[in-house]
Amino acid sequence: MKSGRPNAYWQDAAGAGAPLYPDAAGLIGNNYPPLSFYAVALLGKLTGKDNLFVGRALSLVALASIALEIFAAVRILAGGRLGAAVGALWYLAIMARNSTVYIGTNDPQLAGEAIMGAGLVYFLSLCRRNQPPLPALLLMVIAGFWKHNNVAIPLAAIAWLFIDRNRYALRATVMSGAAAVAGLAASAVIFGPDFLPNLLANRNYAWSNVLGNMVICNGARLPR
Repeated sequence: MKSGRPNAYWQDAAGAGAPLYPDAAGLIGNNYPPLSFYAVALLGKLTGKDNLFVGRALSLVALASIALEIFAAVRILAGGRLGAAVGALWYLAIMARNSTVYIGTNDPQLAGEAIMGAGLVYFLSLCRRNQPPLPALLLMVIAGFWKHNNVAIPLAAIAWLFIDRNRYALRATVMSGAAAVAGLAASAVIFGPDFLPNLLANRNYAWSNVLGNMVICNGARLPR
């Protein structure tokens, strides 16, 4: 189970103005974007609480926020409250069964998803009113600087714009993409040459992990 202590270390470093991204050839690394570290450090200072517990509380708030965002998104897409409520409760049930490692943990994953989910609800609302979706996509860019692996929602949103032949599709895509590139460039300047090597550190991706998660979601467990 994740303890969140490594994240607390980087949050303390952010609060103290210490470097966040060590030498890529060193024994430690930090493959998370910087935004969550500074946000939690600021909340810790404002509340007078230890960053470890601030991060854990933020995870619980994010969990509830995502459920509410699912409710709102389903209502926009399909109308009616019953289906929206079922979707929100189903998400909570899945998290309680299969993703407890993230619940109440000082980890940026759920808060990043909550910010991204807010961007999705905003996006759907703007599209329904036939308004430019760029502000929502920019919010998703911000979410990417909280946790950078939450890419499914912005990719789906951009695909939606082009499939729906939205007149703002090209402009919104180019401008939000430019904002993401500008943010990465600014981070590389601010945090130095070790930022991108840390952020792009290898992760363990394998089809066996996908298969294992599918089996566990269906109520079975892989043999040890």
